[in-house]
Amino acid sequence: MDSRIIIALDQLVDQNTLITLSQLVPKVKIGLPIILQYGKDEIKRVLSRANFSEIILDLKLADIGSTMVNVIKAVSDLGDSVIAHAFIGYENALDELKKYANEKNKKIYLLAAMSHPGWFLDIELIYNVIERTQPFGLVAPATRPSVIRKLRNSFPNNVIISPGIGYQGALPGTAICSGADYEIVGRSIYLSKEPIAMIEKINEEMVKRIEQCKASET
Repeated sequence: MDSRIIIALDQLVDQNTLITLSQLVPKVKIGLPIILQYGKDEIKRVLSRANFSEIILDLKLADIGSTMVNVIKAVSDLGDSVIAHAFIGYENALDELKKYANEKNKKIYLLAAMSHPGWFLDIELIYNVIERTQPFGLVAPATRPSVIRKLRNSFPNNVIISPGIGYQGALPGTAICSGADYEIVGRSIYLSKEPIAMIEKINEEMVKRIEQCKASET
């Protein structure tokens, strides 16, 4: 079974480690903190020899359309796709972002709900935004399996990626068992003294839990 982990980097690891990680997992999510801390050139240098199939830019996009477009213009050469918040709405916001992203062959993920305890918005309030935007993917928290199940039922064709594994309490495989396609893991990997061994451990735990879920369904 191919890995269904996305590495979230809010802190850089050395290039050799990143190259090895890219052989173990398919995708990486680059956080705004390391872009601001290290700059575009350093990020590009570190990523240049890695072999990730997708580089997702988590730019915390939540503004009017023209502002979000200007943000993407500044850093779009770093990645293949971007994450934007769904709660900002469609008109003069996500509509303009989607138009620009389409022109530049960039994919959009809409963040439908967050993984921390303070998140309070009702997921059903943003269904209309998702339907109108028609994003490539959705971000939904592994810490809220019911939200993932609702989104999977309503948007069966969207890729769902889920943060919240590890430091925020969700166990590997939890989100996939609820309908997600990938699980996002950050601090558990990049803060580990042995990130390679950690990713292998998480992969093993994820596979085991997914197999248990499948067995319980039969």
